[in-house]
Amino acid sequence: MPITIRLMHHDEETAQVIIAGGTLGPEAAARLRRSLASAAEDHRRLVVDLSQIREITSDALGALAEAAAELRWKGGDLAVVALGAIAEHIEGAGFAQALNLAKDASTACKLIGS
Repeated sequence: MPITIRLMHHDEETAQVIIAGGTLGPEAAARLRRSLASAAEDHRRLVVDLSQIREITSDALGALAEAAAELRWKGGDLAVVALGAIAEHIEGAGFAQALNLAKDASTACKLIGS
């Protein structure tokens, strides 16, 4: 599944939602990094939906962590939606809090004040 971007409205605020599917290996991580940078140009609040991901690499986790840090530096925030083994991987790597890990997009929007 390719990486797609859509807007999600929650309580009169707008969060940019990036949806990824399949495997986030090195090539897909590079696409994710570009998608995050592009989305962050116009929106301060991003939700990255990884609920359809089967595998995630450290490259992808690094891209997410970098995007979260940059958004926070600019006064924004980022949250990640992940389930099952992917959520466990994010938690095990110690990124759950830094990435505002959530089980659905609505909760993710609430976590980032969107």
